[in-house]
Amino acid sequence: MLDRIGAYRVTGVLGRGGFGEVFRLEADAGLPLAAKVLHSELVDTPEAIARFEREAALLTRLAHRSVVKVYEYGRLDDGRPYLIMELLEGTDLEQHLRAHGPLTLEAALAILEPVADALEAAHAAGVIHRDVKSSNVFLHGTPGATRVVLLDFGIAKLLDPDSVGLTSSRVAIGTPTSMAPEQISGGPITAQTDVYGVAALAFHLLTGRPPFEDPSPTVLQQLHLHARRPRASTLAALPAALDAPLQRGLDRDPARRPAGPRRFVATLRAILDETRPALDDTPRLWACVQVGAIAADASELELDRLDQVVDELLDGLQDAGLELRGEPGNAAVLVAPATDPTGATDANDGRDALAEALRACALALGSSAASVALYVDLVGDGQDLRWVPAGDRRGVFVSVAAATRLGLDGAAARDGWHAL
Repeated sequence: MLDRIGAYRVTGVLGRGGFGEVFRLEADAGLPLAAKVLHSELVDTPEAIARFEREAALLTRLAHRSVVKVYEYGRLDDGRPYLIMELLEGTDLEQHLRAHGPLTLEAALAILEPVADALEAAHAAGVIHRDVKSSNVFLHGTPGATRVVLLDFGIAKLLDPDSVGLTSSRVAIGTPTSMAPEQISGGPITAQTDVYGVAALAFHLLTGRPPFEDPSPTVLQQLHLHARRPRASTLAALPAALDAPLQRGLDRDPARRPAGPRRFVATLRAILDETRPALDDTPRLWACVQVGAIAADASELELDRLDQVVDELLDGLQDAGLELRGEPGNAAVLVAPATDPTGATDANDGRDALAEALRACALALGSSAASVALYVDLVGDGQDLRWVPAGDRRGVFVSVAAATRLGLDGAAARDGWHAL
């Protein structure tokens, strides 16, 4: 392994891909950084080097919060190019979807809006990304403090007619599951190409699957070129009003798509605003029930028991007076009345709901196939009903604010939560 890259010490390997390796670095000031280095077997490939260095130059040029920050780039003594960038810690969107399933429209927009902003900034700089997909979106940070970052400008296309391109517009480059028809047919690559990518990403986030699926890349290309666009509302519990804008974003004709990624995402935001249920001014107790990993060696009986546990858990919470407000992925968000902002009214409703949640969660934890966590917090008028990934935690977690309002005792708070 390399000891140093540029002026920085190498402290570990973060990953390897077909194009290069990514290393963890540490600057003398202690700031963690990452370095991407071209594979040694590609050092004699002029196109690979040119593409690598062009990506570094593009990222340096795109100063945007949702584009990874590049500090410098150069070459190692053996001729391999490298770029030094900020270290992103978290997970990519593809892994998140595999772990948690499809998102609510609100959660999807929290990802799509910064992606669209990054693409608009790239377009203004004369750059088309042309590979927008879940694995190229990174969720940097922790739940509740996540920064969305668009990755991999390695196959981006420059719109400058005077620039020397590494690939012709007649070459089909991209990912089959989200490739626009004009990419497949060798047509002009424009900002509308990225609109198609964002629409395909939105479809994936909301339904848990891409617009078209087939193990054959050739069949996938034919589907993008010729197939009727699917209606998302037939594949997931979504408002039918989403079908038209998603299909328009996936239109085979670039001219019929929205004018840009931000315009497309704005149509989805408008639908959310129209369909969002209104909350009154009384703060409400919300509980998020997160069903985690199933044991790899679980028997069929245990898997059946898990389904039963989840049904019993949700039934118990709703019987206790909580209202089901959404099921993002493998979680459920429920809402119940709590006290008023002054704490003057009785909190029995909230306490009863929490007691039922504790009982239901204890029941769920009795299953060897289930890893269940339940989070309880307060939410006021207009606030998002968010959910907290459980990870490997098991049990009931109550926010400090909710515990105080409800007069509950708990262990010392960890990351703002009491474990009960």
